[in-house]
Amino acid sequence: MLAASIADPLVEHASNAGWFGPGSFTDHSNWDVVPALMLGLVFVALHVCVRVHKALTGGKASPHWLRLTTGALGPSALRLVPLIFVAQVAVLFLMETVEQQVVYGHVLGGTLWLGGPIAVSLVAHAVICALVALAAARILRALADATVQLVQLVLALATLPVLRSAASFLSRARCSTQRRFIHAFGCAGERAPPPLAA
Repeated sequence: MLAASIADPLVEHASNAGWFGPGSFTDHSNWDVVPALMLGLVFVALHVCVRVHKALTGGKASPHWLRLTTGALGPSALRLVPLIFVAQVAVLFLMETVEQQVVYGHVLGGTLWLGGPIAVSLVAHAVICALVALAAARILRALADATVQLVQLVLALATLPVLRSAASFLSRARCSTQRRFIHAFGCAGERAPPPLAA
């Protein structure tokens, strides 16, 4: 979903700018991009939550399909690019079809859902797909690891031994103040510094 929502406006912008000739390749609307991007970010958040949960619980109590998705964006992400690309093209078709139905009241048909010439659009989407998959594999892993470290730090701080009581703290502070006073008072009987020369 993220790759489709990134590649679609890029290809459509190039088409609308006339990079591919005078043909009409787009529906002149990008209404579908923001909802797809938001839904993609929801999946990102879900993925990070599952990875954090897995790291904190040792991989227990996660549904099987969630364990599969969290394992997918690891070192094997590059092997999954063809499958991700097929899903991306299906998402693109769905995005554009729904957009045309909402904006125009009917599907415009043809290859307008690709946003450009077929070969150019598919190559652009494939490149964006590979880049997003590789970036997601690294960024999501780093984000999950940082979140786990933050949670572990908060838990460690929360379990630090607390002072026995406020009275104990106050008595320590009072003793410290008394020691400073006694030291200052004890130094008062010593010889004064020499007078300044005029």
